[in-house]
Amino acid sequence: LHEHSMGPSFSSSICPRGEKLGVFRGNVAHSNVRYGLRIHEELTPRLHPCSPVSDTNYSQGTIEDYTGWKNMRNGVISERTGALLFTDIKTCDNLLGGIEISIADYAPFKQMRVENSVVVGYSRGNKSGDTSKMRGVVGPRSEGMFISGVGFYNWDMPRRE
Repeated sequence: LHEHSMGPSFSSSICPRGEKLGVFRGNVAHSNVRYGLRIHEELTPRLHPCSPVSDTNYSQGTIEDYTGWKNMRNGVISERTGALLFTDIKTCDNLLGGIEISIADYAPFKQMRVENSVVVGYSRGNKSGDTSKMRGVVGPRSEGMFISGVGFYNWDMPRRE
């Protein structure tokens, strides 16, 4: 998302990166060249979208009931993330990882969360996998992310020579 609106309707008082997240529920992504769901470059929902994120200026966004499988990189990846709750996320057979959050310091402590989700390394139908380089959840390069109730299954496929 751009910092401000673009083109003929440009306005410094419109800040897409800080807008509240509406409903994001029931989406599916599979067999993409890279990512199933990619939040790029920033999504930091706030009460006042053009003001900086603070302990009082954030809005909890929710991404729920998402399924991502057989993507060539990740099921979910987010670059700069604010107060987002990823819940009921299901990923399987993604080549690099299930869920990756790069930076989570744009939210108050523990307001960036992954909860009640399932991350599967490989399924019965995926005989070409190699889980030796895959990751279930890749945490951010910052503190404050909270993970609860996430199940990890089928990460024991041996490396093929």
